[in-house]
Amino acid sequence: MTNRPALVAFARASIVKGSKSFAAASKLFDRTTRERVWMLYAWCRKCDDMADGQDHGGAMAAVDNASARLNIIRDLTAKAMRGEHTGEAAFDCLSVVAAECGLTQAMADAVIDGFALDAADWRPRSEDDLYQYCYHVAGAVGVMMAVVMGVAADDEAVLDRACDLGLAFQLANIARDQEEDDAAGRCYLPILWIAEMDIPPGQHMKPHYRPRLTQW
Repeated sequence: MTNRPALVAFARASIVKGSKSFAAASKLFDRTTRERVWMLYAWCRKCDDMADGQDHGGAMAAVDNASARLNIIRDLTAKAMRGEHTGEAAFDCLSVVAAECGLTQAMADAVIDGFALDAADWRPRSEDDLYQYCYHVAGAVGVMMAVVMGVAADDEAVLDRACDLGLAFQLANIARDQEEDDAAGRCYLPILWIAEMDIPPGQHMKPHYRPRLTQW
């Protein structure tokens, strides 16, 4: 039997360590919703950390076994969504909140597909590619969060707006994290954008090219 109070305590510790702003914002919810938000966050944070070699965010580390890590994430998530005990608190948190709120495997898969793009060293070529990436890593999370907050899973109009909010957050994160991403060998600026600014591949963070990134 799942020890829900223990999982809630774990999830609360995770959000406090991983995001002070999210932890503060969660206080606006009623107790039940707040606990569910914490548990969903715990799963998202754990998946992200596993994929990027992080500990509750922070600096990314080199990951040599990205595909293997992704397979573990998929397997544990599928197990959690079936209501099975995984032995990993963050995934058991997902199991609880999914059962209580009606989150689906498809919703979880949409988030994991974002980690798959990073595992494949993917980068966007066009603006549409950028939006697709942002959907998987943030828009899909917005959809899950909306359902946890009480939005019906078939209320497409509201879920679309929740997705849009996630996209906006991720675009802001990408703009903010250019230096960190570059240090980790990643770039989420579309290739066509870089070419339009006449910046050689992989050189966009060089001091003499940085002013071109702010011309829009």
